[in-house]
Amino acid sequence: MAKKSAAKRVAERVQAGVCLVCDAPAEVRGLCQRHYRLFMRKAALLPQKEQQRFLEDAIREGLILPAWGVCALKRDDPFAGIG
Repeated sequence: MAKKSAAKRVAERVQAGVCLVCDAPAEVRGLCQRHYRLFMRKAALLPQKEQQRFLEDAIREGLILPAWGVCALKRDDPFAGIG
């Protein structure tokens, strides 16, 4: 998860539905398509051993969400009013 200094910004941007890097709509792991492609391209250029570390560092810095991050941060429950 993002370090404390980035956690508030990450949560606010996720709630607003905007990219963690720019103000475009977030589509994948908290990023717009442009920044997600940039992240994936940069990761692909790294040696395989360094790719996981790159991902972990980006998550810690609040630059991308973990795969489960959007669900964990939004906490919107469309079924809360049923039953």
